[in-house]
Amino acid sequence: MIIWLEFPEKQVIVDEIIFKAESLGLSVNPIYLNFDEWRERATFTDDWDLTYGGILNIPNVDDIFTHAYILGILNYIVLKPDDPKLIKQTDKIYGMFWEAQENPYVVDEDFLDDMTDKFHDIEECLWENQYMFTFVRWVEPALRNGESMNVNCLPGRVFADDALRLEFNSIIDRSVFLDYHSTYNPYPVYEFYHMFQWASYHDSSLPNCYPT
Repeated sequence: MIIWLEFPEKQVIVDEIIFKAESLGLSVNPIYLNFDEWRERATFTDDWDLTYGGILNIPNVDDIFTHAYILGILNYIVLKPDDPKLIKQTDKIYGMFWEAQENPYVVDEDFLDDMTDKFHDIEECLWENQYMFTFVRWVEPALRNGESMNVNCLPGRVFADDALRLEFNSIIDRSVFLDYHSTYNPYPVYEFYHMFQWASYHDSSLPNCYPT
C-alpha cells in the first residue's frame, strides 16, 4: 500500500484501511511517500495494490462534457482496471467530448442522449466492479472534494479478485472519514458510494450500497 499522508491526523484513516484489510487476511506493507514520489509511483507503475492520499478534487460544474473529460482522465491515468467494456465506453464518451470541442454543431439532443447513455454504462460498470472506492464528499464554491482510494485491479494483483474488492469496500467504516473531515471542514460532509452521485446525470437507479 503506497500512501501520501497529507497531515499526521489522517493516520486514523490509514489505520482504518489497514485494519480492515488485515481483517480479511491480507498482509499490508504501508509505504509512506512524499507527494511527488507517490504520484509518480501510483501513475506510472503497477507495483502496488492500494494507493491512498490526497483529496479528489473535481470542478463544481454539472454538465455531461465535464463528466466525460473527468472519466477520460480517470480511466487513462488514475484507475487500474482490466475491463474491455469500461475502456471501450470511456474511449467513446471521451471521444465525443473532443468531437464536441472541435465541432459544436454536432451537439444536438440525440448526441447528448448518447453521451448520457454511455455515462450511465460507465457508472454501472464502476459500481458493479468497484474499481475505485469513494467514501465521502463535500462541496465548496468551485470544487467538489472527496476521499477515495484506488485499487490495482490488473491481472496478477491481489485486487484483481472482484469479490475481494467488493468485500473490502463494504467493511470500511465511513464514519472514520466523516469524523476526521468534520473536525475542520466548514462545509457539510456526506457519505458517498458513487463517483458522480451528486451529478444531475447520475443514474439514480444504482443503489447506495454494494453489489451482491
